Amino acid sequence: MNIFQILGEIDAISKSELTQENVQKLQDFLEKEVQIPFDPKLIVSPEFCKELHRKGIELLQRGYPGAGQLPSASLILMLLTRRFGCTFPFQVPEYLQPDDGVGPVFDIYRRFAELILDSEERIEYADFGAFSFYDISPISRGNLLWKFSNNANGRIGAIIITNQRILAIGPRLPIDHKRVTLKQFLLYDMDLPQSASADFINHDRIQDITPDKSWKSLSFIAKDMKYFEKRELMTPIPQRKVAYISQPKVWLPLHSAEDVKQADFRCHVMLWEVYKQKKDVLKDRYRTLETSLSKFQG
Repeated sequence: MNIFQILGEIDAISKSELTQENVQKLQDFLEKEVQIPFDPKLIVSPEFCKELHRKGIELLQRGYPGAGQLPSASLILMLLTRRFGCTFPFQVPEYLQPDDGVGPVFDIYRRFAELILDSEERIEYADFGAFSFYDISPISRGNLLWKFSNNANGRIGAIIITNQRILAIGPRLPIDHKRVTLKQFLLYDMDLPQSASADFINHDRIQDITPDKSWKSLSFIAKDMKYFEKRELMTPIPQRKVAYISQPKVWLPLHSAEDVKQADFRCHVMLWEVYKQKKDVLKDRYRTLETSLSKFQG
């Protein structure tokens, strides 16, 4: 498949209806293409490299952030560098130095965030890490099942704070198919494909910002969040260890109003611990995160 056919196939799949089948189809296609070795005889123009890079951002806009440890942004970058030998002068933020490979992925997530901001919205803080959350309502059988299943709700990717909200951008945390799963999805008034690529929490819902004493995480409470809960006994899928689940408004059958619940959630942010980075730098990153959130909490 030549370079233009690859761009065409990415568009053909990602511009189709956003379904679980199409998400898996795109994931399989990208994973297959990145395995093809670089051909030094292949002539690749800078324009193609730029276009393929833009596809990483467009896939997030279309609701295709990828799966688990293989985000679509990472696969696009692997295509650029390994398959086609493209090079880009990415400016990796100082707090992600030395770069563990997340810098270029972070760049795509930040560019996506800039595209979806409201007219009066601006970025105040950005870093890379994991975002997870769980319902803190009184203990119920469902909550016990969630703890038993050991499957956190959340995402891996960019943690971005604007003057209006916090954004967690990237693929959802992976699911272990060998266990009972219980996944909770935050729901929003908007019904856009981009909500499959990010979670959004307005500042007026944020309370009780609490940094971990050992500076390994930071948590806060998100008040009165609407959510949908998906429970099922998963069966193993041959040769696949993880699965990706997207925004239920997009993937799942239309649900009734009775299916939508509302609760307070305890949210955790764990920043990416950069290899060979001094521990004090990670502490400073958490302090900056705490300060940025504290300015806006409700």
